[in-house]
Amino acid sequence: PFYTPGSPPLLPKAEAALRAYIPGTVLTRLVAGQSEWLSELRRVAVLFVSLPDIRPTQPYALEQAQRVMSTLQTAIYRYEGSINKISVDDKGSTLIAAMGLPPLAHEDDTVRAVRAALAIQAEFRKMGLRSNIGVASGRVFCGSIGSARRREYTMIGSAVNMAAHLMQAANDDILCDAATYHIARPHIRFEALPPLSVKGKPELVPVYRPHPQEKTSALPKTEMVGRAREKTFLVHELQSLLRGGTGGVVLIEGEAGIGKSRLVEELQRQAQILHINTFLGRGDALEQNTPYSPWRAIFHRLLNFPPAADPETRRRRVQELLASNPDQRRLAPLLSDVLRLDLPENDFTASMDVAARAQNRHELLLQLVQASITRAPKVLILEDAHWLDSASWRLAVAVSQQIESLLLVIVTRPFTAAEHHPPEYAQLAAAPNAHVLALAPLSAEETETLVCQHLGVPQLPAPVADLIYRKAEGNPLFSIELAFALRDAGLIAVRRGACRLIASPADLDRFSLPETVQGIVTSRLDRLPPPEHLALKVASVIGRVFPYQILEDIYPVPQDKPNLPAYLHRLENLDITTLEASDPEPVYAFRHGIIQEVTYNLMLYSQRRELHRAVANWYEERFAGNLSQYYPLLAYHWQQAEDIPDAIRYLEKAGQQAMGVFANREAVRFFEQAIRLTEQYSRNGQPAPEGRAGLSGTLQAARRYRQLGEAFFGLGNLSESRRHLQKGLQLLGRPLPEKRLSGALARLGWQRARRLLRAFVMPEKRSPPPPAPKTAARLTEALQAYQRIAEIAFLANDARLTLFAALNLLNLAEKIGSAAERAHGYSIMCLTSGILPWRGLADLYQRIALRIARGVGDSPSLARILIPLSRYTVGQGRWDEARSLLEQAQSLVKQLGDLPRQGLCADILASVAHYRGQFAQSAIQAGQLYRDARRNDPVQQAWGLLGQV
Repeated sequence: PFYTPGSPPLLPKAEAALRAYIPGTVLTRLVAGQSEWLSELRRVAVLFVSLPDIRPTQPYALEQAQRVMSTLQTAIYRYEGSINKISVDDKGSTLIAAMGLPPLAHEDDTVRAVRAALAIQAEFRKMGLRSNIGVASGRVFCGSIGSARRREYTMIGSAVNMAAHLMQAANDDILCDAATYHIARPHIRFEALPPLSVKGKPELVPVYRPHPQEKTSALPKTEMVGRAREKTFLVHELQSLLRGGTGGVVLIEGEAGIGKSRLVEELQRQAQILHINTFLGRGDALEQNTPYSPWRAIFHRLLNFPPAADPETRRRRVQELLASNPDQRRLAPLLSDVLRLDLPENDFTASMDVAARAQNRHELLLQLVQASITRAPKVLILEDAHWLDSASWRLAVAVSQQIESLLLVIVTRPFTAAEHHPPEYAQLAAAPNAHVLALAPLSAEETETLVCQHLGVPQLPAPVADLIYRKAEGNPLFSIELAFALRDAGLIAVRRGACRLIASPADLDRFSLPETVQGIVTSRLDRLPPPEHLALKVASVIGRVFPYQILEDIYPVPQDKPNLPAYLHRLENLDITTLEASDPEPVYAFRHGIIQEVTYNLMLYSQRRELHRAVANWYEERFAGNLSQYYPLLAYHWQQAEDIPDAIRYLEKAGQQAMGVFANREAVRFFEQAIRLTEQYSRNGQPAPEGRAGLSGTLQAARRYRQLGEAFFGLGNLSESRRHLQKGLQLLGRPLPEKRLSGALARLGWQRARRLLRAFVMPEKRSPPPPAPKTAARLTEALQAYQRIAEIAFLANDARLTLFAALNLLNLAEKIGSAAERAHGYSIMCLTSGILPWRGLADLYQRIALRIARGVGDSPSLARILIPLSRYTVGQGRWDEARSLLEQAQSLVKQLGDLPRQGLCADILASVAHYRGQFAQSAIQAGQLYRDARRNDPVQQAWGLLGQV
C-alpha cells in the first residue's frame, strides 16, 4: 500500500516514514505527479523461489530467518533485481522477484535472473535448505492494482504464471522456460529436461535446467562484414607495434549492438596471426563500483596464473615476481582484493591510511604491467569501459603514459556530459598518440551480407532485407537478432541454403522486436527521470518525428508543460532525440526508430489509445481546411485509438489519393487495410460502418474491392485485379458466371438485340426515368467494375468475358441514363465483335458509339471511346482510319493530361507503324513509350519493351 496524493495531508515525519516502504519506481512517479502513468507493459525475467523447509508450523530461530532473508536479498540485489512479494503459508515461504522492473532494467536481465537463481540455490545448499526455483521471461503488466485508498505495485502476465508453475514443478532444482533458455543460452549452459504439462497450456511446455559453469566464447571463424577502414587501421597499428613502434591508444566508440565487440574479436584474430599477445578485461555493470575489477582478468594472464588457480598458487606466483624487490614484496597485501590473494596485512600496510593504500596499490599494479610488457609487445583491451570504476580509469591512463610497446584499446559506448563522462577518457582521447574510431551503422548491403552470413544463405527476400534494415537501421546486433526472431517466429524459412518468405507483408508489419533488443533500449530509458520518460512516451505516440507543438498540446500533465523544452534539451544531450528543424517551429525526432518502438511498447493499451485519439483530434482541428496531406497519418492514429469507422474513412481517402499520383503499391496497402478492418469490425458483431455520404456498408465494401482491383491493375497484377473486382461485383449481387458464361452471354445478347432493334424501330420512344440515388450509386459502382474487367479480359485475350462485361456495361449505362457510358459500352462491343469476328455488327456499334459520344460533346468521353475504336480498325487493317482516330484521341488525352491513355495511344501507333513496315519509326515510338511508362506503369513498360523486340 502507498500514500496517494490528494488524500488528507500527512505529518512530515509520517510521510518520511512511509517513503521508506514505497518502491523507488512508485515513489518517483508519485513525486512527479504521474501516478496515473505508473503502469507499464515491460519485458522482465520473473523468479519464483520456494523454501519448503521454512514454515510457520515449524519453529526456527530468528537468526535463521534473518540469514535466509539476507541471502535472498543479497542474491537479488547483487544482480540489480527487485523483490516484489514474500509470502509464508503452510507449504513454506515463497519469494517473487524480477529483473527488469524500473528503474533497474538492463539488456541482460534474463541472464541476471538465471545467475541470481543459481546463486540462491548454491547458498541454500550450503545452509542445508531445499529451494524450488522457477524462472520465466516475457512481457507483463507492471503497475498498481487496488483502490484509491489502498494500492499495491505488482506484476501480472503469462510469464509470472509460468514462473510459478515451474517453481511448483521444481524439486530442489531450478527450472527455466523456453524464452529464458533462448535468451540466456549464449552465456549460460542449459540442460533440456522432459517437457511438462502446465495448467492453462494446451501443449507440453519445454523446460530447461541451468548449470553454474559459464560458457566460453571462441574467436569467430567467419569473415567480418564491413568496417574495412577500421580493420585496416588496426592491422597497421599491430604491424607498427611489431616493427618496434611505441604503441598508442585506440578508443572505439559505438552504441550498444553497433559491432564494437566484433571489431575487438577481429583485432584479437589479427594479433593472433601476427603472434602478438592480447589481454582482455571487461567492465561489468555489477562491478562498476569495485576497484580494478576489469583489470583482474588482465593480471591473471599477465602474471601467468593457471586457469583455476587457488589463492595459495596465486600468492606464490606474486611473491616470486616481487622477490627481487623487498619494498614491493612488503606491499603485496595491497593486491589481495584485486588478485584475490588472501594475503594477511603486515605492519607496514596496516599502518597506511586510505589514500596511501590506494596510491601504493596503483603504483604496484603499474609496475607489474611494466614488468610483463618489457618482455614483448602486447595489446591490452578494456571492453565495456562505460562501466569502469575510477581506479581502473586512472590505471589505464598511467599505463598509456608510462609503458611503451603497448597498444591500449578502450571500447565504450559514447559518453555524454549528462552521464558524467570520466575526465580520464577525455585525457586519453587528447593524447598525441590516440585515435578515436567512432563506429557508424552498416549500409543496407552490408546489413544484408551480415544477416545472410548468420542465416547461412546467399541472399534474403527483398521484403525481409527491407524490414531488417528499416527497423535496425544498420545496427549489426539488432539486425542479427531480428533475423533470428523472424526465423523462430516462422515468418521466414531457411532450408537447403535458401531463405524463403513465409509471412504476408501484413504479418511482417506487425512483427515485434526481440527481447534482447528491447532490453538494451529499455535499460537506457530507465535511467531517465520520470518527467523526461513521460515526455518520451507521449512523443513516441506522435511518431518517429514529432513537432513540439503537438507534444505540448497533448501532454497529459498540464502543470509540467512549461518544463518540456528543458526535458527535450536533456534528451537531445543524451542522444535519444535530435532537433530536426527549429523554424518555423521546433520539430524533434527519435535518434533511432527502435528507441521510439520500445518506448511506445512500454505503455498500456489504454494509455496509447487516449494519446492517439488526442493526436488525431489535434490534426483534424489544426488542419481542418487542408487534411489531404494527413490522410495516412489520421488513418493510423484513429486505428490505434480503436475508432474503426474513422480509420477506414481515412484509409479510403489515402488510397484514392495514392492512386491519383500513381502510387499504386501504397494504394494497395491502404485498401487492403481498410478491407481487413471492416471484416474485423463485422466479426466483432458490429454492423459494417456506413460512409459519411450515406452509402450502405455493402456498397462501401464493394467500392473498396473495386478500388483495390484498380490499384492492382495499375501495378500490372491483372489476376489480383480481376479477383478483387469480382469480389466487389459479388457483393453487389452480380457474380461472374465462371462455369456458365455461354448461357449468360446468350441471354444478354438476346436482350441487347431486342433493345437495339427497338431503338431503330421506335427512335421517338422516351428513355426510362433515372433511378433513385441509392440505386444509381450501386449501378454506377457495378458499371465501373465491368469496365475494368472488360479491359483485363481483352488484355488476356478472353473474348467471351470481354463480351460479357461489355454487354453488362451497356445495360447498366442505359439503366443509369448516362449517354457517355453508353458510348463507351458500344465502343467495347465494337472491339469485341471485331475479335469474334462479327465485322458487320462491329461496324454498326462503331457508328453508334461515335454518334452518341459526339452528341454528348464531352472530350474525356470522346477520348475514351476513340481508343477501343482505333484498336478495332487496326485489327481490320484500316491503317489510315486507325491513325486518324488515334491522332484525335492523342490530342484529346494530352489536353486532359491523361498519362495512362497517352501511353495506350503511343502503343497502338507503334503497332500501326510496325504493321505497315515502318520498323524504325515503330521502334522509336516503342522506346519512347517505355521511357515514359517507367515512372508509373509496368504494363505499358512491358508493351514498350515488346514493341522494341
